Amino acid sequence: RALVKRRRSIQRPSLMIGVEELWEQEATVRRAFQPKNTGLYVAKISADSPAAIAGLAAGDLITSMDGQPVIYRDAFLNSIRSKQAEETIRLTVMGQNRKTRRLSISLSPL
Repeated sequence: RALVKRRRSIQRPSLMIGVEELWEQEATVRRAFQPKNTGLYVAKISADSPAAIAGLAAGDLITSMDGQPVIYRDAFLNSIRSKQAEETIRLTVMGQNRKTRRLSISLSPL
């Protein structure tokens, strides 16, 4: 009610990406990331999102967020939702070339 009285809306944080658990992917995708066997596969990403601008791409594998391993989609999304819009998170990502990189991304408000 306080937000309504002040005419403010709730801003939910988002990466503006679609992720799936690695084990759900076809065998060819899973093999591309071996020996890594856990993480979240980036299935889609908004081209103009801060995540895309920071270098995250469809086909990448997210292996950790803020130093914590990423295994389950629901836990990852709950972690994102626990943050504030505009807050910066750090992702460790493996590309299909098996090279690991670290990205700092500011969460988008929805």
